[in-house]
Amino acid sequence: MLKDETYDSLRKIVGEENITRDPGILDTYAFQWGEELRKVKSSQKPERFGQRPLAVLLPASTEEVQAIVRLCNEHDLKFKALSTGLGRWAGVSSSRAIQIDLRRMNRILQVDSKTCML
Repeated sequence: MLKDETYDSLRKIVGEENITRDPGILDTYAFQWGEELRKVKSSQKPERFGQRPLAVLLPASTEEVQAIVRLCNEHDLKFKALSTGLGRWAGVSSSRAIQIDLRRMNRILQVDSKTCML
């Protein structure tokens, strides 16, 4: 469980409307297409849900992502960034992890043509 003080610190970074620990929403992030196939191979009960994140955050900038990562390091939390959400590798794999959904970061501000492969 995520402590209230940690949740409040994360909320201050992204704003009230861009963080949640509502179980219904957390379950949508825990649902992973193909998860049941992995569990069949490992002799676990087949189901479509992976690990539920402690919270989901939607940052709007690289500065917010950096602040989230710093806070995770301070509070011994893991994090997993998510862009498309496709595939079982998109969800968190630890019971002490938050999900960082990058969908609000939807603008390309700069392209480094020296390191970009076209």
